[in-house]
Amino acid sequence: MNAHHVIVAGGGVAGLEAVLAVHAQAGDRVAITLLEPSIELVDRPMLVARPFAAGHAQRTPIARIIGPTGAVHRRESLASVDTGAQTVTTERAPNTGSMPAYRDKLNDEQIAAVASFIRNSWGNAALAVGPDQVSAARAAH
Repeated sequence: MNAHHVIVAGGGVAGLEAVLAVHAQAGDRVAITLLEPSIELVDRPMLVARPFAAGHAQRTPIARIIGPTGAVHRRESLASVDTGAQTVTTERAPNTGSMPAYRDKLNDEQIAAVASFIRNSWGNAALAVGPDQVSAARAAH
């Protein structure tokens, strides 16, 4: 079993990107669980365009997207988070896993690398995040 467990709530574009990014950066050093009731990612903008004969909404199985990461897809929703106890609760089961705090596990350079990766993946083009920015954000919180 991995020492670290990341839980991603929601299987929309951002949630699936988070699963892919965590896996790309951490590989097998973390276990990843995706909480999402649906089995498909739906191209929602096309649902709005459909009445105007603009086509149909593309549906992609979530398993196809996250399969190579080894992430576990649990078909349920996040109900609550207890940051003090580092646990989450779903509608089906309380305390389904822990949410470790990464403040003391990753240094400023490592967090900057993850943030920069996410900001420049999947067609995004943004400025890199520097360790000094991470340090300033930590100090502010």
